[in-house]
Amino acid sequence: MRKLVHAMLWTLGGEMRKRFVTSSDSKHLMSLCKLNPAQIRPFPLISGGIHSMRGSTELNVSPNLASINRKTKLDLAPARKIVRSVPAIKAAIHESVATPAEVSGSLAPGVLCDETFIKTFWRDNTDTPEGHHFMLSEPCLGTSAQLNCFVSHCWSPPSDWMVGEEEDAYALLPYEEAKSRELAELCIERMISMGSDEDPHQAWKRTTLWIDKASIPQNQGPEIKMKYVLMIEHFITLSDSLLVLLSHTYFTRLWCIYEWACFLISKDPRNIFIGSKYFMTPESQPKYLAAVRGISVAKAECFAESDRPILEAKVGQYYRDAASFERYVKITAVALLAKDMLEFATDEDDEKRWLLPWVDLARELNFHELVAAIEQAKPVQWHLDFGHGSPGFHNMANDWFSEAVVPILAEELQAAVRPEVLGEIIASESAGGSELGLNNPLKAPEVQPGCWARLFGKKKDKKGRVAPSVPESENVINVKARELAAAGSGGHGA
Repeated sequence: MRKLVHAMLWTLGGEMRKRFVTSSDSKHLMSLCKLNPAQIRPFPLISGGIHSMRGSTELNVSPNLASINRKTKLDLAPARKIVRSVPAIKAAIHESVATPAEVSGSLAPGVLCDETFIKTFWRDNTDTPEGHHFMLSEPCLGTSAQLNCFVSHCWSPPSDWMVGEEEDAYALLPYEEAKSRELAELCIERMISMGSDEDPHQAWKRTTLWIDKASIPQNQGPEIKMKYVLMIEHFITLSDSLLVLLSHTYFTRLWCIYEWACFLISKDPRNIFIGSKYFMTPESQPKYLAAVRGISVAKAECFAESDRPILEAKVGQYYRDAASFERYVKITAVALLAKDMLEFATDEDDEKRWLLPWVDLARELNFHELVAAIEQAKPVQWHLDFGHGSPGFHNMANDWFSEAVVPILAEELQAAVRPEVLGEIIASESAGGSELGLNNPLKAPEVQPGCWARLFGKKKDKKGRVAPSVPESENVINVKARELAAAGSGGHGA
């Protein structure tokens, strides 16, 4: 207890630490633990708002946090009490939104939640003095609100982002508009993947999102902000899907890699939705390839170097080593980007332009099984058969990904993570998933989170979706995973 309190106080810095150590409650706590406030070394935790040039949750957080949370099983109860979600219609722009009134009207007197407001929201990482952006969110606990998706992104545009001329087929929109429109497209894609009977161009509006600036109070003081920031991993775990607004700098940012890796520890890769339509151009595609090729814990950029030990600690906590972690992030990135490129491959020329570079990168990185899997995809034929961007096209792409790619990623995860971590994932699944957030009550009931123990079904249900073909207890991934877990007897330091 004494060490924990000391570690907690060490993370506090400046005026925040001063206010804490002089409060009556904290004095009593420190006296019980025999701590002297003068001996608590200050460490700046948060300065100002959420920093620019970073991932969606990148903050200057003390590396000492890594020693506080070494458990791989998360206690999600505190996070469930404070998690907040934003209705997609209040954060995304799409032609299906007919009038501003459909967005639920005013947030405050004289403040209308319309397209102009949404673009302003995505312009930078600061809230208004009145906290209007935080007003977009609502608590999930004890309400009808649910948490569907964690939104992962870089707040600042790439330095080479140039708004193009309207007649240019690959013209870039202003960054804030590109993000808001891409977000709507991802929500629609997710609805199609769910196999909902509703029109996805209408149902997407009810998708609920965790967005850092709206889900973390920016103007209520550093102590409250810290409480939310320390639960980023918990909020990721409570989400059933990860929506990635993919600029070409995404995989160069430390906190973006952190969010990607945290989600994939316990969640199905089919629940990651990548948005690049409003970001990627023929000119920027080589930068995307270079970013994935160069994924590195040591070289990832961050606002403050003090952030780096947090990710390094998480790598050591969940993965066998940095090389295993980096390989897994790279292969999942190549696989999911290849899936995303299928929509661009409407003819043979576009297939060569958009998809084949990712096949070449997979080959360069020695992901030979993934190369063979990607080559099984027939996007040009699917576009001809079902229509560009249609539900039928997405169903074919999803079935291909489930049958050809997901088993490869499952094998890669088994090789990358520590055996005891894999064992904990399976144990959590057997217990109902409460430890890792699987099947949690905040999720939409029709979305199945998909642990690795459930990924190998080839039989399809009436809607053509892949479903488990054997009882879970007989599933091959379960058998292999249990064998690996039994083989690994060492702790985290092994």
